[in-house]
This record gives sequence, structure tokens and C-alpha cells, in this order.
Amino acid sequence: MPDINNIHLAFPCDQNRKTLNKKGVQFNCSKCQNQVHDFTKKSDEELNNKLTNTKRPVCGIFKTSQLSKDFLKYASVSLLVSTMTASSACSQTTLSEHTSNEEFIISETNEEFLGIIVEAPATAEEGWHKFYNSIYNNIKLSEHIPDTSFKVFVSFDVTQNGDMININVIKGGSVELNKIIIKTFKNENYHFIPAKQKGIEVSSRMVVPLIFK
Repeated sequence: MPDINNIHLAFPCDQNRKTLNKKGVQFNCSKCQNQVHDFTKKSDEELNNKLTNTKRPVCGIFKTSQLSKDFLKYASVSLLVSTMTASSACSQTTLSEHTSNEEFIISETNEEFLGIIVEAPATAEEGWHKFYNSIYNNIKLSEHIPDTSFKVFVSFDVTQNGDMININVIKGGSVELNKIIIKTFKNENYHFIPAKQKGIEVSSRMVVPLIFK
């Protein structure tokens, strides 16, 4: 039977086999109360059967080789900033399509990832181009900020209603620049199409890059 491949998870969860509760062959997560399925040795057919016969979103353990390249990019950002900000239980982390593949490297030691399988990640309601134009056009930089290039990563949660909350700069510029960026995001309050799994709208966490030249 064909192997599982090209899976995109809703978030790179900070839990792992050792932190899960195990009863028999079944794993359970005490942090978000989800049942966790081990798909590392399952076939594509077995995964599809589980998705078809389960009404709720499915959370699982997957090998790196079973995951999509896009997810591995997203996960690398999460790993990069995990020492700076605590991860929320069962939040998603995604990265906009505007980020270069060269920015992200997954360590060979990260052989497994745990998370909810996602069908449709959150996306800017009127498109990424308009989202970025809206942000860049309304950022008012102070003359005290040095005239140099900046690359900043901004994280925020997208609620089930598509609203942005918990906006933070997780890697980037000076304290002053970061405050300006956060203020701009809050004032814009750009609306998103929320992520979905099995037709259910779910909250998500996103990470987007901003480049200043």
C-alpha cells in the first residue's frame, strides 16, 4: 500500500511521545485533551480511513518524511522561535507564501512531528498581496530608527471568526520598531478566512515575515 506523504499539520505541537499519556496502543494529550494517533508506520489508505470515519479533527504523530515541504518550512520557524515565546496548546503555525525557502532548515534530529491534520490553513480574506500592501502602507517608521534593512517575523492567532489576536514580534528589529509593527497590525485588524479541518473552522497561529529595505 502507498506510504503516507505530503501531510500538512495545523501546527508543530510542542508535545511528543514522552509527554503523551499512553494506555495500550492509544496516546492521549493531557494538554489539549485530544486523542493522538500514531501514523508513523501506517499506510495512506489507513490514514484516509481514519479521516473518513472520524467526525472530529484528527491529531497524529508523523515522521518527517511523511510531511509536506511547506509544513517543514513552517515548523522550522516555530522551532526557531520556540525559545522566545511559549507555544499555545493546539494552535496552528503557518507561514505566508512570500517567504524564501532558503530561510528554513529542519534539523535531522527532528524525526517526528505531532499535530492536527489540516485541510485548509487560514488565509488573508482579500489575498496576501492586499494584506501586505495594507500593512506596509500604514507602518509609520520613526526617524530615530536607523536607515538599515530589517527582516521581522510577526506571529498572531486567527480566531474561528477570522480576527487577529495575540500579535507579537517573535524575531526582528529594535524594541521601537517592534512596537510600531504591533501597533500597525492591531490598528489594521485585517480579517482572515479561518483555517478548516473536516469542514470545521478552527483557530490558528500564523507567522508572517516583513522585510524593510
